[in-house]
Amino acid sequence: MIARFPRYQELLDKRGGSEVNEAAIAAAMERYTVQDYVDLQVWFNLAWFDPDFYTNDPELAALVQRGGRNFSEADKELIHAKQVQIIRQVVDIHRELQEDGQIEIITTPYAHPILPLLYSTQVAQIASPGLDLPQIPPFAWPEDISRHLRRAVDNYQANFGRLPKGLWPSEQAVSKYIVPYVAEAGFDWMISSEGILEKSLGLQLRGGLMAGWGGAPSSFINRIGRNGKVSGLPFYFVI
Repeated sequence: MIARFPRYQELLDKRGGSEVNEAAIAAAMERYTVQDYVDLQVWFNLAWFDPDFYTNDPELAALVQRGGRNFSEADKELIHAKQVQIIRQVVDIHRELQEDGQIEIITTPYAHPILPLLYSTQVAQIASPGLDLPQIPPFAWPEDISRHLRRAVDNYQANFGRLPKGLWPSEQAVSKYIVPYVAEAGFDWMISSEGILEKSLGLQLRGGLMAGWGGAPSSFINRIGRNGKVSGLPFYFVI
């Protein structure tokens, strides 16, 4: 990300390279000028734009083509405005793609809690029997599971005009104890890492497995196993 922009790389080298220690940081603070800091602030934000924006947005393209130095406060304001403009399009674009049947948008528990630990912190020792837990009474607040799922559904419906079908549990943390809550909230399926399910069930699973996972029929829910290696490959290609 840094090396493809010469000025950004120059600023890194002026800091002393990728090595981070207090002495190097202190020395860099002496070497950096006010203009260096402004350029660094700009590149820290500009480098994260998708390359398509450098091609299709004349104002962003102009910033890159200037050689990447001597940026101004006005340039920083322009980049921030572009970020806000793009962010404001995210929901609308994805809603349109879903309405056209090109994608399915799923959701996650409202404030990203680890659902099994809301059920009980003791659940942690099922996955990791040797895990040391605080020597205090276990925390258990399962009613919060329903609250986070209900708020997630309400927020999704407000933004996309329909009910969600799929759930991405926070950090893919799953447990048999959360299945009834997920089913009761109206979800048809949820996703998790196959590695987690393998460890939980003591089974060897294949990539891309779909399995029904639940207790009583009333709480049955489809569980889609995410093959982490395959799903991670596109990110490596992008980098």
